[in-house]
Amino acid sequence: MSDKEAERMTAGEFLKQARQKANKTQKQIAEVLGLSACTVSQWELNYRNVPWEKIHEVACAYGLNETEEAELIKLRVSREEAELIKLRVSRRNEVEQTPSEFRVFYGLITLPKKARERVVRAMRAYETALEEE
Repeated sequence: MSDKEAERMTAGEFLKQARQKANKTQKQIAEVLGLSACTVSQWELNYRNVPWEKIHEVACAYGLNETEEAELIKLRVSREEAELIKLRVSRRNEVEQTPSEFRVFYGLITLPKKARERVVRAMRAYETALEEE
């Protein structure tokens, strides 16, 4: 797969390819996770996102390695979250990242979407204020 194809791939397409590569059915994945095959189908069709708290469990059920799990997370990240990640990476040289920053980030991505959007807006305002100083 080319880099351009990977960039256009959705989390659902990624999961479907991983499942097919592992020669598993949606029903088999669902049984391992204790969910319905309908839920797995909705993930693969991008009707629903895999819940953040289930990402690792889902990656294991699909037989993903650590690199593939990281790719799934990358594909699952919303636009606001992607901007937040870019912001943290751009600040890496200015501020030493601590384990607490990673806990804060994980806490952020597990928030409901509307709450997460409010936090991201507040962080953008804060970053803008810092840049103006």
